[in-house]
Amino acid sequence: MTISLGCPGLFQIGVGERGEKSLEMFLEDGDICILDGRDRSAFHAVPRIVDYETAKSNNLHSDYHYSNKPLHSYLKQARINISLRQISPNKVLNI
Repeated sequence: MTISLGCPGLFQIGVGERGEKSLEMFLEDGDICILDGRDRSAFHAVPRIVDYETAKSNNLHSDYHYSNKPLHSYLKQARINISLRQISPNKVLNI
């Protein structure tokens, strides 16, 4: 699961091998994306973000307000991604 904050990011996920066609969509401020099944091991990336002014002029969600002014200023020109991953117990090394 991934949580996006700040500028929209162009999210790509592969539908085959690396270098083959991928699906693209924007992850916007507050969006949550969950990869399940085969998608968990698929190539996925956020190759670029869209700054506040460009997002606003292209009708992407950009009208967010954080009460913390430094955070609000930062998120108008950047993106924070929080990823949570579940790791299967049989993938853990016992050292």
